[in-house]
Amino acid sequence: MSCNLRAVFALIAGLAIVAEPNSARAWLSVASDQASTGPSILAFSIRFATGSRAPARGWEAVLKRAAEAARANGDVRVVVSGHADRLGPAAGNIRLSEARAEAVRRAMVAAGVPAARISVIGFGETYPRTVTADGVSDAANRRVEIVIGRPPEL
Repeated sequence: MSCNLRAVFALIAGLAIVAEPNSARAWLSVASDQASTGPSILAFSIRFATGSRAPARGWEAVLKRAAEAARANGDVRVVVSGHADRLGPAAGNIRLSEARAEAVRRAMVAAGVPAARISVIGFGETYPRTVTADGVSDAANRRVEIVIGRPPEL
C-alpha cells in the first residue's frame, strides 16, 4: 500500500490513522460518541522479536484486555495494524507486518471477538515509533497495534 505525505487512512472501522511516513508520531482519532461516557478509543500494543511473526512474551495479557474491551462494547470496531523495524527490504517488512497483524486478528477471533468487526492492515516500516536509519533494529517498531472504537455516525 503506498501513501502520500500526511495521508489519511479511512479504515473500514471508521477509525482513521493520520500520520507522516517515517515520522515517530501517529495520531489515532475517531469521532466521539456524545452519548458515551467512556473513552472514544482504546489502544493496545503487542511487541515482536526481530523477523518474527510470533508475539513476544507477555502478549497474552494484552490480547486478553483488548478482546475483553471489544466484547464488552458490541458496537465497536477493531483495527489491527502491523508494523516492522527497518531491517530487511521494505517489501519483506510489509509482508511481515501483515502476517503479524493477521496472527493477532486470529487470536482476537479465538478470544471471542467477531471477525466481521476486525480490520487488518500491514504498514511495514512506514510508521515507526522510533525513527531509525535503514538496517537498524528497534524493538518499539516491531509491533501490532490494536485500536478499538466506535465508528462515527453517518
